[in-house]
Amino acid sequence: MLIIKSITLATSQHALQFNLLTPIRVMLHHKDKSTSTIPSPTKLTNLDSNWHGVSTTSAQFDKYLKQLGKTSLEHDELSDMLQSLSKSNFRINHNPNVKVFIYTIEQLEDGNNIRRTKFESELQNFLGLEYPFTDFSTQAKSNVNKVTYPEYIDICQPKYDSLRNLLVMEGKKSSEWIINSFLSSEDVVVSNSEYFREKVRAWGVDPCGDKSGVKEE
Repeated sequence: MLIIKSITLATSQHALQFNLLTPIRVMLHHKDKSTSTIPSPTKLTNLDSNWHGVSTTSAQFDKYLKQLGKTSLEHDELSDMLQSLSKSNFRINHNPNVKVFIYTIEQLEDGNNIRRTKFESELQNFLGLEYPFTDFSTQAKSNVNKVTYPEYIDICQPKYDSLRNLLVMEGKKSSEWIINSFLSSEDVVVSNSEYFREKVRAWGVDPCGDKSGVKEE
């Protein structure tokens, strides 16, 4: 069994920030009193330019999911993966005995009690747990505080338009592949499919709306 938490890319103004200068990593950087300089997010836009593994490449969720071997891949897809991912991060695992349960963060704190309860029940059954989950939305959260650091950014600022455009573009590619291909596999389990699809489609929508200079296709 395998559970995949599908991190949201573009459902709020600050969501894209988590795929660049991840707040937790920035926080740890300061707590460790590191003397190294955290690079500008505009410098983290390819495989060779990353900060502790954080770059726009990490937003290409489809390329990581493809390695689970749950869908057939065309030659151009494999070539694209080889060019985008480091050799250490590239491995196709064909294991028909492994089932995948995929969900989005929003499903953990879904305000619709009926839908959230269904999600929790189906996840419990997938894991083969004897006892039901406690309401996820009531659980204490780790690494959450109101401290801010200079490296935190407002992704909606015009100077980040090109960066945000790249992330939204990658989000759209990933969401379309997940919805159209990945979910078609008999080995992939998703709860509340329509709600999941709604949240994943949002990855391809600019979170800053009309305030931004991002061009949507």
